[in-house]
Amino acid sequence: MHNQYTKKAAKAVELAQKVAKALEHSYVGTEHLLLGLMREKTGVAAQVLKSNGVEESQVLDLMDQLITPPGSVGLMEPSGTTPKLQHVLDMSRMEAESLQEDAIGTEHLLIAILKEPDCIATRLLVTLNVNPQKLYMDILTAIGEDLAKHKDDFQRAKTVHDASATPVLNQYSKDLTEAAAQG
Repeated sequence: MHNQYTKKAAKAVELAQKVAKALEHSYVGTEHLLLGLMREKTGVAAQVLKSNGVEESQVLDLMDQLITPPGSVGLMEPSGTTPKLQHVLDMSRMEAESLQEDAIGTEHLLIAILKEPDCIATRLLVTLNVNPQKLYMDILTAIGEDLAKHKDDFQRAKTVHDASATPVLNQYSKDLTEAAAQG
């Protein structure tokens, strides 16, 4: 499989770069990709986001409130993309392959965002009271996938993500934050 972007997905990525530039952000992150997917308007991702009540103005307002002011973030990545966005782009390729698609579409980009709970785009959606798992199921429905076949996908991605990066440390130490919360 040669994983190229579909025209709509390529346009969404290009729009993400334009959004970042227009907002005077010195990087392109998952939040810009989310807006790029919305501004593309005709792809599966844009339609599913719209049908779930996600509006561009809401996302922009939240970004304004929650994200650092323009020009104050410097990045080491030569491409200007955040490491999280690079990870999402890589994961979208895997999503396309797992759905036996030759090209990465807007739906694969959005699925990769949704399966990355720590990215800004997913946090923005959750703040807007959008359920990432429902969005995921809506995408699968929109592309004609059998939901029963994928019902554990989202949970598995979350479980892998939630698995501790420090199992040995956890075994021999006490989580003081957790202890304080219980105390």
